[in-house]
Amino acid sequence: MEAIYHFALVVVSQVILCSLAWRRYQVDSFKRVIAISALTGVLFGVMFDVSIGQIAGVFTYELGFLYSFLFFNGLLSYGLMIAHVWQLRHQQLGAFYLEIVFLALAYEVVNYLAPVWHWTFFAVSWQEYLFVVTFAYLGLALLMAAVLHYCWGVRFAMFSKVEKKDLQSW
Repeated sequence: MEAIYHFALVVVSQVILCSLAWRRYQVDSFKRVIAISALTGVLFGVMFDVSIGQIAGVFTYELGFLYSFLFFNGLLSYGLMIAHVWQLRHQQLGAFYLEIVFLALAYEVVNYLAPVWHWTFFAVSWQEYLFVVTFAYLGLALLMAAVLHYCWGVRFAMFSKVEKKDLQSW
């Protein structure tokens, strides 16, 4: 029961952070962002959790890898992070990176206080933790942005510049 309470605290913190991003950027229709983010979160989250968490063993959950938990984790946690990433679509890579590092720090502080996931490769090394906060979350956020950009047509400024350069070189 404590693990469910911790999960609820993580989700509430994500709602707060996503709401702050929404108030700051307000880039699209709230209903559209939430609907697409929730759907994408379930699909993306379950695949990511099973492949990176369960199979590769990079992280584990207090509630395990039960499909019911993975569904709600995808819907709520991944869905809210995707909605947050969506709000950053006008940012260039540098600003996007800084926002994601802030987001990662916030998630990890909440997870430290109310554990939901555990990184399995930590050997009490601050360097490994620093890597997760500064690079692993960025990789996750870039994957989410790429899915939104290429599958849902949500144009991200950092990808559009690359596409323009690629088209000009042809």
